[in-house]
Amino acid sequence: MKKITFIIALFCISSFSNAQVLLSEGFDTALNWTVTHVSGSAGSVGWTRVTTGANPACTPAVGAGMAQFDAYNIASGNNYSLRSPEITFTGASYRVTFKMFRDNGYPDDADRIRVYYNNTTANGGTLLGTVNRSIALAPVVAATGWYNYSFDLPAGLNNTGYVAFMATSAYGNRIFMDDIKVSQIQNDDAQMVSINMQDISATQGNTNIAGTLKNMGANTMTSVDLNYQVNGGTVYTQNLTGLSIAPGATYNYSHTTPWNATPGQYTIKVFSSNPNGNSDTDMTNDEVTKVVAIASGSSTRLPLYEKFSSSTCP
Repeated sequence: MKKITFIIALFCISSFSNAQVLLSEGFDTALNWTVTHVSGSAGSVGWTRVTTGANPACTPAVGAGMAQFDAYNIASGNNYSLRSPEITFTGASYRVTFKMFRDNGYPDDADRIRVYYNNTTANGGTLLGTVNRSIALAPVVAATGWYNYSFDLPAGLNNTGYVAFMATSAYGNRIFMDDIKVSQIQNDDAQMVSINMQDISATQGNTNIAGTLKNMGANTMTSVDLNYQVNGGTVYTQNLTGLSIAPGATYNYSHTTPWNATPGQYTIKVFSSNPNGNSDTDMTNDEVTKVVAIASGSSTRLPLYEKFSSSTCP
């Protein structure tokens, strides 16, 4: 059977949040959500709770458990829904956020999840967004690992409703999800998306700490503090001003204080603070970390050619 194991390369770390969270699920003790086989040939339970993952190999993004969709063993074309418990909305603006593990196995297999809102328990509803498992498919990312995703719910909800993840198997690798939240959208909220550095680099000396952040707030972001720290050491802060990042838009940052990289392995942490000069009321998405290794040296690979003019060389 066609299958290859991949190793997790990216970790996401969360911290405490005082934002208004209507629902939070990390699958630490049980699945808790409702699984429905929507279409296809069946023969599998579809969604389960696991503590470790294989095909691809991974561990929970946070806590002790995560949800798994077994596309590795489910025939292509099967659809399974993972539906939340009932949620009560009170007229504000809301979004669903979650972490999904994405990998580079079977890059053309479109195993995916589609996120829906519905005010009944029926399958489907209002489609909020789609994320493919393969890093080569939309939205394209550079490396295997956990990624944060978010979709806004319909405006003006003032009733009870449900969020559901519809998983579709293309008989590729498994899909893993963790840390699902439905929260009220805050006015000022910066999210760190990525650190754009290679896992292993031969470059030493001054190195730019660069990546992407996203405006998750309802207000246009005009300023934010960008901070980074290496192995828990000195925090370097840059105040970004004169910005105009619309709600939901991203911004590519590059910290003005370079890191003096020397050979070794390091944990780089980049985090935001003070969006628009205010406290960030959702701190669960403020930071991202990446483990990088700086090589002590490198050499150019040269090809070896042998001409069999007389006898072969062992």
